[in-house]
Amino acid sequence: MTRVSHREVTKAWTEYTLPCVWGDLTDLVALARQALGEDAARWDSVAEVIATDEELIVRWESR
Repeated sequence: MTRVSHREVTKAWTEYTLPCVWGDLTDLVALARQALGEDAARWDSVAEVIATDEELIVRWESR
């Protein structure tokens, strides 16, 4: 039988949120790019964009 191990990982996220108004998505992305600083060049590799019924979220793992 294969040996399986278990672990739980906890991440801290930095998030910018916006009430679900799609027209303002570009502003939200601009804020995220500015907040990421040097990582802005690769923001699409480190950031996630999540859409819920109530809001849009741009987030990335905090260092």
